[in-house]
Amino acid sequence: MAIILQGIQSPTDKKYIENFLYIMYPNPTPIETKLGAWRQNAGNFVGKSRKLTINKALLSISKDTEMDVFRTGDWVNFKDSSGKAIFRDANNNIIFIDGEADAKQKMRQVAEFLIDGTQITSGGCFSLMVDTYSLLKANKQLILNGAPGTGKTFSARNEIADKLLGENADKNIQMEMVQFHPSYDYTDFIEGIRPNLANESIGYTLKNGSFKSFCRKAGVIERIKASGQKVTEDTIKEFLSGEDGSIVDFWINKIKEEGFDTENIDPADLPPFLFIIDEINRAEISKVLGETMFCLDADYRGEKGRIATQYSALATDKTFYINKDNDKFFIPSNVYIIGTMNDIDRSVEVFDFALRRRFAWHEVTAEAVMDKVLKAMGVDNALGNYYDDYVSKITDLNNSIDNTLKLNRHYHLGPSYFAKILLYLDGNDYQKAKQEVWDNHLSQILYEYVKGKRTESEVEKIGENFKA
Repeated sequence: MAIILQGIQSPTDKKYIENFLYIMYPNPTPIETKLGAWRQNAGNFVGKSRKLTINKALLSISKDTEMDVFRTGDWVNFKDSSGKAIFRDANNNIIFIDGEADAKQKMRQVAEFLIDGTQITSGGCFSLMVDTYSLLKANKQLILNGAPGTGKTFSARNEIADKLLGENADKNIQMEMVQFHPSYDYTDFIEGIRPNLANESIGYTLKNGSFKSFCRKAGVIERIKASGQKVTEDTIKEFLSGEDGSIVDFWINKIKEEGFDTENIDPADLPPFLFIIDEINRAEISKVLGETMFCLDADYRGEKGRIATQYSALATDKTFYINKDNDKFFIPSNVYIIGTMNDIDRSVEVFDFALRRRFAWHEVTAEAVMDKVLKAMGVDNALGNYYDDYVSKITDLNNSIDNTLKLNRHYHLGPSYFAKILLYLDGNDYQKAKQEVWDNHLSQILYEYVKGKRTESEVEKIGENFKA
């Protein structure tokens, strides 16, 4: 841990790793000794491609050593200034009691936790990063809320989805996203009567909404079992009537490949499906969900949570869930839901308390994700030596939202806004590109924040500081 964090707790710690750490703080201040300089320095390494800065006079390793050496295990080959292997004895045997492989594995676990599981705090230290994947797994549904532009949707579609669905997942089948808006309702989400054009005449028929259709595909195994029938290729085809052939093939292949005991399939063994609701608070949620809000509770997933929906009596071959007569609906055990929302949206108040308790909540702050997202988008490489100044300007701007405009962290601007500088670097210098970002993307939202509050002059001052 001390190696990865590149620091010391006290001067005596140098004896453990032969100057490897002590070179960073040869004369620690009382504060560094008390708080642990390693903890103060940890924030510098939250990221997958950070570089260590090592005194080459003391250690014969590259000055810019990728942090990935702690994932790959190359750290066991570090040598001191005399060329002696730090972690090997005189006979070149690894010094760890349980062997080299065990040491590498444990160090990799520590590295991955510290890199992926921590976040920089405003004091320059670090704190535990809430594991959104674990929150989703435990609760079945999760809300990512926070300031605008913080990459909540990207995180849901990529980082969390990749962990949940696995490397070999077919996202075209196992993941779907919809975006809510004020006119979105029950007929769009669950089911409703829709016009149908046949033989040049208009009729009306029942059609499943986006979520029920998704659940119908994801839950075909549980649906068949709930109907009292056996899981076979024929019943899979029957219960997926009207769906795309790729869905049918997906499930038939799963049954064959996984070797399921079709008589005793455990829902926990079924492949996960992820449904993402972007801007979840922009619709009237209770109206959209209707009676199916009951099924959201993790304790009522699967057949035990089945209920009649508004149009159960009108089920057709292409819409039925369990039975065509007296049909019922439930949310399958293998369906997970992520909603994203901006805290400052004016429609947030429609998210009532009965619904709030059915979701786990995780706030994504601009501060926590700023550096990570900007680097993931290549802003650091594009700006080069100007990157640190740009991050400083961003920090000052968000601090001004607190201190000057008297708002709070929910109004901070996330990295998506500041990554816009990539649009203006072609043919422009850093100063000109930064001014374009302010004029075209930042100023408008800040003026909107203060509209009618007589503080537009303060926004102008914030702009002058950002463009300076």
